[in-house]
Amino acid sequence: MTFGAAWRLNGSFLEDIEAQEGRAPGDTDVVTFVSYPASSVDLAAMLAPKKELLRRAHVKSTYHVDHIVIPLGAPPSVLVDQGRYWYVLFSHRRDRLWKGTLVVKLVDQSDDDKARNVLGDKP
Repeated sequence: MTFGAAWRLNGSFLEDIEAQEGRAPGDTDVVTFVSYPASSVDLAAMLAPKKELLRRAHVKSTYHVDHIVIPLGAPPSVLVDQGRYWYVLFSHRRDRLWKGTLVVKLVDQSDDDKARNVLGDKP
Protein backbone atom coordinates (compact mmCIF):
# COMPACT_ATOMS: atom_id res chain seq x y z
CA MET A 1 0.00 0.00 0.00
CA THR A 2 1.44 3.39 -0.94
CA PHE A 3 0.67 6.94 0.00
CA GLY A 4 2.05 10.27 -1.11
CA ALA A 5 4.34 12.18 1.20
CA ALA A 6 7.00 14.83 1.19
CA TRP A 7 9.38 15.44 4.05
CA ARG A 8 10.61 18.89 4.97
CA LEU A 9 13.85 18.40 6.89
CA ASN A 10 15.40 21.02 9.07
CA GLY A 11 17.35 21.49 12.22
CA SER A 12 20.81 22.41 13.34
CA PHE A 13 22.38 19.56 11.36
CA LEU A 14 21.55 21.53 8.17
CA GLU A 15 23.26 24.62 9.55
CA ASP A 16 26.64 22.98 10.18
CA ILE A 17 26.08 23.79 13.84
CA GLU A 18 29.33 22.08 14.77
CA ALA A 19 31.30 24.79 12.94
CA GLN A 20 28.86 27.62 13.76
CA GLU A 21 28.46 27.07 17.50
CA GLY A 22 30.88 24.27 18.38
CA ARG A 23 28.18 21.79 19.38
CA ALA A 24 26.53 18.71 17.98
CA PRO A 25 22.98 18.86 16.61
CA GLY A 26 20.36 17.88 19.19
CA ASP A 27 17.89 16.36 16.77
CA THR A 28 16.50 16.49 13.27
CA ASP A 29 13.26 18.34 12.64
CA VAL A 30 10.95 16.66 10.13
CA VAL A 31 7.54 17.78 8.91
CA THR A 32 5.79 15.16 6.78
CA PHE A 33 2.87 16.21 4.59
CA VAL A 34 0.92 13.01 3.95
CA SER A 35 -1.86 12.14 1.54
CA TYR A 36 -3.65 9.25 3.24
CA PRO A 37 -5.72 6.58 1.52
CA ALA A 38 -9.37 7.50 1.03
CA SER A 39 -10.58 4.66 3.21
CA SER A 40 -10.11 4.77 6.98
CA VAL A 41 -9.83 0.96 6.86
CA ASP A 42 -6.87 1.26 4.44
CA LEU A 43 -5.31 3.92 6.68
CA ALA A 44 -5.63 1.72 9.78
CA ALA A 45 -4.08 -1.22 7.92
CA MET A 46 -1.23 0.96 6.66
CA LEU A 47 -0.43 2.35 10.12
CA ALA A 48 -0.96 -0.79 12.21
CA PRO A 49 2.61 -2.16 11.97
CA LYS A 50 4.26 1.14 12.95
CA LYS A 51 1.81 3.02 15.18
CA GLU A 52 4.61 4.06 17.53
CA LEU A 53 6.11 6.13 14.69
CA LEU A 54 3.17 8.52 15.01
CA ARG A 55 3.89 9.20 18.68
CA ARG A 56 6.03 12.35 18.60
CA ALA A 57 7.60 11.83 22.06
CA HIS A 58 8.53 8.22 21.25
CA VAL A 59 10.13 9.17 17.92
CA LYS A 60 12.09 12.04 19.48
CA SER A 61 13.45 9.99 22.38
CA THR A 62 14.18 6.90 20.27
CA TYR A 63 15.46 8.39 17.01
CA HIS A 64 16.35 12.02 17.94
CA VAL A 65 13.85 13.21 15.34
CA ASP A 66 11.21 15.81 16.11
CA HIS A 67 8.59 14.53 13.66
CA ILE A 68 5.35 16.29 12.83
CA VAL A 69 2.77 14.72 10.49
CA ILE A 70 0.38 17.01 8.62
CA PRO A 71 -2.45 15.27 6.74
CA LEU A 72 -3.11 16.89 3.38
CA GLY A 73 -6.79 16.02 3.81
CA ALA A 74 -7.08 18.52 6.68
CA PRO A 75 -9.31 21.57 6.19
CA PRO A 76 -7.62 24.29 4.07
CA SER A 77 -7.44 26.71 7.01
CA VAL A 78 -5.51 24.11 9.05
CA LEU A 79 -3.11 23.45 6.16
CA VAL A 80 -2.46 27.17 5.72
CA ASP A 81 -1.89 27.67 9.45
CA GLN A 82 0.39 24.63 9.74
CA GLY A 83 2.35 25.55 6.62
CA ARG A 84 2.83 29.11 7.81
CA TYR A 85 3.83 28.03 11.33
CA TRP A 86 6.48 25.52 10.25
CA TYR A 87 7.82 27.76 7.48
CA VAL A 88 8.34 30.65 9.89
CA LEU A 89 9.89 28.37 12.51
CA PHE A 90 12.31 26.70 10.12
CA SER A 91 13.19 29.54 7.72
CA HIS A 92 15.51 31.41 10.11
CA ARG A 93 18.32 30.47 12.43
CA ARG A 94 18.26 31.58 16.06
CA ASP A 95 20.45 34.55 15.10
CA ARG A 96 17.74 35.53 12.57
CA LEU A 97 19.72 34.66 9.45
CA TRP A 98 17.74 33.00 6.68
CA LYS A 99 18.24 29.31 6.08
CA GLY A 100 16.88 26.69 3.74
CA THR A 101 14.87 23.54 4.19
CA LEU A 102 15.66 20.22 2.56
CA VAL A 103 12.64 18.70 0.78
CA VAL A 104 12.55 14.95 0.13
CA LYS A 105 9.61 13.72 -1.93
CA LEU A 106 8.51 10.17 -1.20
CA VAL A 107 6.80 9.07 -4.36
CA ASP A 108 8.53 6.02 -5.82
CA GLN A 109 8.69 2.64 -4.08
CA SER A 110 11.77 1.74 -6.14
CA ASP A 111 13.64 4.61 -4.43
CA ASP A 112 12.82 3.03 -1.06
CA ASP A 113 14.06 -0.33 -2.31
CA LYS A 114 17.34 1.21 -3.56
CA ALA A 115 17.85 2.95 -0.21
CA ARG A 116 17.27 -0.32 1.67
CA ASN A 117 19.90 -2.01 -0.51
CA VAL A 118 22.42 0.70 0.33
CA LEU A 119 21.59 0.90 4.03
CA GLY A 120 20.75 -2.72 4.65
CA ASP A 121 17.22 -3.78 5.58
CA LYS A 122 17.22 -2.30 9.09
CA PRO A 123 14.01 -1.38 10.93
